[in-house]
Amino acid sequence: MWVKFAKAMAPMMHMPAQMIAEMVKSANKGPCRILDVAAGHGIFGITLGQKNPEAHVTALDWPNVLEVAAENAKNAGLSGRYGTLPGSAFDVPFGTGWDIVLITNFLHHFDVPPARRSSAKFTARLRRMELR
Repeated sequence: MWVKFAKAMAPMMHMPAQMIAEMVKSANKGPCRILDVAAGHGIFGITLGQKNPEAHVTALDWPNVLEVAAENAKNAGLSGRYGTLPGSAFDVPFGTGWDIVLITNFLHHFDVPPARRSSAKFTARLRRMELR
């Protein structure tokens, strides 16, 4: 189900991804580590990676869904700067020191308490966050 969803949503997410990339200052300059949580199609992380040739994007999602994101990253020319982290966003250890953590199309699937816990977990792993 999520593979079909990821493939179907990708074309519709290019414009929102461009808008996010324009808002995030650190996406456009210098070395940058980006974690794309529940990446699905990967378009959000891929777009930020395209804006910054020094960015490295890591997509976190279920293994079969990551195949869609990895293919999209390859087609976008990001293969060398795009990694995958298979597993549940709730359970997989993903370290610290991220410059950007993308949590798009994810939290609305859950009730408020787990969404708050997840948000706190992800933002605690940030190195910095800058918006224009």
